[in-house]
Order: sequence, then structure tokens, then C-alpha cells
Amino acid sequence: MYISTGFGKDEKAFWKSGEKTAQLILDRARPFISHFGRALDFGAGIGRIAIPMSRAFKEVRAIDISSRMLELLKTNC
Repeated sequence: MYISTGFGKDEKAFWKSGEKTAQLILDRARPFISHFGRALDFGAGIGRIAIPMSRAFKEVRAIDISSRMLELLKTNC
């Protein structure tokens, strides 16, 4: 559900989909979250979901197996 490859060169739609996905995750998880201290994003890629999540949490840890993806995530931040 969260790996997104169908946007071609439409970068704006790609990032907007991350905003929508992050909101969906927050809406579903909110009843189980007592505070918004730290979130963890496994397989964070270039930050499509981690970046929007950073607006809701004090800290977001982004983990990815690819050092290149993490480099791009840092650039996007």
C-alpha cells in the first residue's frame, strides 16, 4: 500500500500522495497514540511519508536499507 511507483514524472502528485497516506495513518493510529513524541518509518525511501509525519511528531526516525535513498531523504528534508 505504501510503496508508490505509479506517478512517472508527476512529482507534485507523488508528494501529495504521501500527504494523504500520512493523514490516513494518523487518522487510524490516533486512538492508540497517547502523545506525538517519536515516530519510526521503516523503508522510508526518499521521505514521501516521513516528511509529512514530521509535522505531527516531535521526531521522526527514518530507516531504509538503501544509503542512496537516505541521502535523497536528507536532501528532501
